[in-house]
Amino acid sequence: MFQDMLASCQWLSREEIRRLQDAAVADIVLHAWRTVPLYRDRLAPLIAGKDTIDLSRWLQVPYLTRSNLQDNFEALKSTDCPASHGRMHSSKSSGSTAQPVEILTTEFAATAATVASARGMGWAGIDYRLNQAQIVPMPEGAAPYPGERVDASWAPYWLDDASSGSWHRLDHTTPHDLQLKWLAERGRCYLGSMPSNVAEIARRVAEQPNLKPDLAGILTLGEIVSQDLRELVRAALECEIWDGYSTNELGCLARQCRDCSNFHVTDEIALVEVVDEATGRPCAPGETGSVVVTSFFNYAMPLIRYQVGDLATVAAPASCGRGLSSLQGIVGRRRQIFRFPDGATVMPGLATRYFSGFLKARKWQVAQIGDETLEIRFISDATEDQQDRAAFADAANKRFQRELIYVFKQADEIQAQPSGKFFEYVCELPPL
Repeated sequence: MFQDMLASCQWLSREEIRRLQDAAVADIVLHAWRTVPLYRDRLAPLIAGKDTIDLSRWLQVPYLTRSNLQDNFEALKSTDCPASHGRMHSSKSSGSTAQPVEILTTEFAATAATVASARGMGWAGIDYRLNQAQIVPMPEGAAPYPGERVDASWAPYWLDDASSGSWHRLDHTTPHDLQLKWLAERGRCYLGSMPSNVAEIARRVAEQPNLKPDLAGILTLGEIVSQDLRELVRAALECEIWDGYSTNELGCLARQCRDCSNFHVTDEIALVEVVDEATGRPCAPGETGSVVVTSFFNYAMPLIRYQVGDLATVAAPASCGRGLSSLQGIVGRRRQIFRFPDGATVMPGLATRYFSGFLKARKWQVAQIGDETLEIRFISDATEDQQDRAAFADAANKRFQRELIYVFKQADEIQAQPSGKFFEYVCELPPL
C-alpha cells in the first residue's frame, strides 16, 4: 500500500531518494510534453529522445507562475489523463495571495497528498485516541459557539476508527473567551488553528493561567510560525506546536519532525526546489530562496517548476536519519518582503517584545505603505502616553538598519484576509 511505501522510503539514503525522484520527474515531464499544450515548448530543452529526457538541462525550464495558472487554465489540462488516476476535480486557492488560482487534480494525487500528510503527523507523535479541536475559518454561519462535532474520525482512514478521538470544529471568529471555554469543554485534546489565533489564545492564558486548556499539542496551518510564538506557547500553554507546509494546489509538501525539528519534504510525491531568486541556482543549507515545486502525481494538470510564492530556508541533512530533504522552515511570502529605494529587500520580523513592551499591544500588523514608511497597526488597551513609540521606532530602525518613518495606527480590530489568514507583515507597495 502507498502508506507502507512512504514508511519505508523515508529511511532510504539521499542518493536513493534522488534516483527515485529523477524517474518520477522523467515520467511527469514526458506525459506533460506529449499531452499538455502549454508544455510543448516549455519542456523542449529536456527532450533528448522519444522516451528520454536530459535532466542536466532542468534549470533551463522556466518557472510556472500563478499568473500562468490564471491565464492558461485550458492550455494546462492534459488531453490524456490516465483513467487509473480516478475522478478529476477542481481545486481553488483561498485568494489570500491576491492571486487566487484554480487547478484540476485527480483522486490519485489527492490520496498521495493525504497519505504523505498522515506520515508527517506520525513524525510529531500524534495520538489519535485524543480529540482534535479545530478553530478555523468556516463557511458563513457554520459552527458558531458551541461548535459542531464532525461525524467522522480525524485519524487516517486506514487506522482503526475505534481507537480514534472525535473531531470538533468552531468558527475562528468566535470571541477568544468563548474559544477558551470551548477548548476546556473538550478535555485533553489537540488544537488545530492558525498561528495568529493560537497567539491570541496563548496571550490570554499568559495573563490568566486559570484559563489554560489541557492541550496535548497544537497543529498549525495557513500562516508562518515564529520562534517567539513557539516560546509563548511553551510558557503559557505548556505544549508544542507541530507545523506543516501545504498549498491548495499541491497538498502536503513538508511536516515538522519531533526528532530533529526540521521540516521533512514529501520527496516521494513532489520535487521541492529552493532557488536563489537572483541567480536561479539551488540554495545551500542555511540559505533562503523561492520555493519551486514539481508534482509527480497530478496527471490531469501537471505543475512543473511551479513557483509557489513562498520563501523557505534549506536545512542541513536531518540528524534523525531520514534521507528526505529538509527545510528549516517557511519564512514568508513574497508579498511580505519589504523593499527599499536602494534596492535592498528585507524579510521583516520584529521581536514580539517591541510590540508588547513598547506599545502594550495584544495584536499587530506592520505594513509597508511607502518607500520608507511603515504603518504600525495594533490593538492595545494602553493610551498613547502609556506607550513608548519612540523606543519602538529606534528598535525597529536597528533591525532594518535604516531610518524609516513610522505611522502608528491604534485600532479596535485588524482585518484578516478573506480566507481567514492573517499576516503580521505585508508590503502594500505597487507590484514591480
